[in-house]
Amino acid sequence: MRKRRGAIHEAVASHFHKGTKGYVVIAERGTASGTKKISFEDIERVAVDRLILVDGTIIPLHRVLYIVNNNGSILWSRYGKQEKSLTEQKPKGRESS
Repeated sequence: MRKRRGAIHEAVASHFHKGTKGYVVIAERGTASGTKKISFEDIERVAVDRLILVDGTIIPLHRVLYIVNNNGSILWSRYGKQEKSLTEQKPKGRESS
C-alpha cells in the first residue's frame, strides 16, 4: 500500500517541479542557528517522506521548516502564516505606548 502524501510533501514537490528558484530551510542539529538552507538545485528527488539530494544525502520531510524563494519571501511555512520575508522578520517584543 502506498503512503498518503502529506502537506509538506505536496508543498515541496509542487515548488520543486515548477522549477521555483529558492531553497528549503530545514532543522539541523549541531549548527549555531539550528537550521540549514538547501537549494532546490541541490535536490535530486522529492519522495513521499524524504528529500534526496544530488550527493545522496537523505533529509526526512518532517525536518522541513520553510520553503523560501530567491527574494527571501516565504512560500510555505510549517508554522502557518508568517511574516512576508525571512530577511524582513523582526524580533517580537512589547510595544511601548
